[in-house]
Amino acid sequence: MAKKAVFTVVSIILLVVSLALIAYSIWAYTEWKVILDDAIDYGQLDPEDKYTIANYYMGNAGQYAVYGLLMAGTGLLLLKREPEKAAAVPFAALAEIPAPAVTDDDRELDAWLSEMKENAENKQEPEPAAPEEPTEPAENQPAADESAGE
Repeated sequence: MAKKAVFTVVSIILLVVSLALIAYSIWAYTEWKVILDDAIDYGQLDPEDKYTIANYYMGNAGQYAVYGLLMAGTGLLLLKREPEKAAAVPFAALAEIPAPAVTDDDRELDAWLSEMKENAENKQEPEPAAPEEPTEPAENQPAADESAGE
């Protein structure tokens, strides 16, 4: 089954603007050719100066042709294609899909969220966790009974 192209507003706008740019480019090329021939006839331009000729052409006509072609390509890419009709999935098949397993992390998160909700309702700040007491003295500090004897 072939897919039918559907024109969208954006693709139509791009195609119309690209046609206008290409038409302008063709008109600018014909005018540029007349001016170029006159400049060569009057000796204002050397026919061997290819850089100046190419630069003048690209500045007056060529860039519009390139932009027009790019916009036409983009407009054609944005055409929507009607998708083929997918087979319907019966509702019973969806009911057979197993639910994801609940983990301990999920339960901890649910408990934390419940606590935060209760605190927000009661406008209480959550209780900060008590700092852990070090079991051994730090290496650079003397023990408590050594400093008392001095």
